[in-house]
Amino acid sequence: MRKKYWKLWDMAQEDPQYRMLLLRMGPLEREYDKVLQTLPREQMDTVCDFVSLCEEMNERILEIACEKMKFVE
Repeated sequence: MRKKYWKLWDMAQEDPQYRMLLLRMGPLEREYDKVLQTLPREQMDTVCDFVSLCEEMNERILEIACEKMKFVE
Protein backbone atom coordinates (compact mmCIF):
# COMPACT_ATOMS: atom_id res chain seq x y z
CA MET A 1 0.00 0.00 0.00
CA ARG A 2 2.83 2.42 0.83
CA LYS A 3 4.31 1.82 -2.63
CA LYS A 4 1.02 2.94 -4.18
CA TYR A 5 0.86 5.91 -1.83
CA TRP A 6 4.30 7.13 -2.92
CA LYS A 7 3.48 6.50 -6.58
CA LEU A 8 0.42 8.70 -6.14
CA TRP A 9 2.60 11.28 -4.36
CA ASP A 10 4.98 11.29 -7.33
CA MET A 11 2.05 11.75 -9.71
CA ALA A 12 0.84 14.74 -7.67
CA GLN A 13 4.27 16.37 -7.96
CA GLU A 14 3.83 16.34 -11.75
CA ASP A 15 0.32 17.81 -11.63
CA PRO A 16 0.21 21.54 -12.54
CA GLN A 17 -2.78 22.27 -10.29
CA TYR A 18 -1.13 20.58 -7.31
CA ARG A 19 2.10 22.51 -7.94
CA MET A 20 0.16 25.79 -7.97
CA LEU A 21 -1.45 24.89 -4.64
CA LEU A 22 1.96 24.02 -3.25
CA LEU A 23 3.34 27.39 -4.36
CA ARG A 24 0.50 29.14 -2.55
CA MET A 25 1.16 27.08 0.58
CA GLY A 26 4.60 28.54 1.38
CA PRO A 27 3.59 32.18 1.94
CA LEU A 28 0.32 31.15 3.56
CA GLU A 29 2.11 28.85 5.99
CA ARG A 30 4.37 31.71 7.08
CA GLU A 31 1.32 33.90 7.74
CA TYR A 32 -0.37 31.04 9.59
CA ASP A 33 2.67 30.71 11.85
CA LYS A 34 2.57 34.45 12.57
CA VAL A 35 -1.09 34.25 13.52
CA LEU A 36 -0.45 31.26 15.79
CA GLN A 37 2.14 33.24 17.69
CA THR A 38 -0.50 35.82 18.61
CA LEU A 39 -2.73 33.25 20.30
CA PRO A 40 -2.65 32.12 23.89
CA ARG A 41 -1.04 28.69 24.24
CA GLU A 42 -4.32 26.82 24.75
CA GLN A 43 -5.89 28.33 21.62
CA MET A 44 -2.73 27.73 19.61
CA ASP A 45 -2.79 24.07 20.65
CA THR A 46 -6.45 23.77 19.65
CA VAL A 47 -5.81 25.24 16.19
CA CYS A 48 -2.73 23.05 15.67
CA ASP A 49 -4.60 19.95 16.82
CA PHE A 50 -7.44 20.71 14.42
CA VAL A 51 -5.12 21.23 11.44
CA SER A 52 -3.14 18.09 12.32
CA LEU A 53 -6.31 16.02 12.55
CA CYS A 54 -7.44 17.32 9.15
CA GLU A 55 -4.09 16.28 7.69
CA GLU A 56 -4.31 12.83 9.29
CA MET A 57 -7.83 12.35 7.94
CA ASN A 58 -6.75 13.34 4.42
CA GLU A 59 -3.77 11.01 4.60
CA ARG A 60 -6.02 8.16 5.75
CA ILE A 61 -8.37 8.80 2.82
CA LEU A 62 -5.37 8.52 0.50
CA GLU A 63 -4.29 5.29 2.20
CA ILE A 64 -7.76 3.82 1.73
CA ALA A 65 -7.77 4.87 -1.92
CA CYS A 66 -4.32 3.36 -2.44
CA GLU A 67 -5.45 0.10 -0.84
CA LYS A 68 -8.39 -0.11 -3.27
CA MET A 69 -6.85 1.37 -6.43
CA LYS A 70 -5.19 -0.57 -9.17
CA PHE A 71 -2.25 1.21 -10.73
CA VAL A 72 -1.12 0.48 -14.26
CA GLU A 73 2.46 -0.72 -14.04
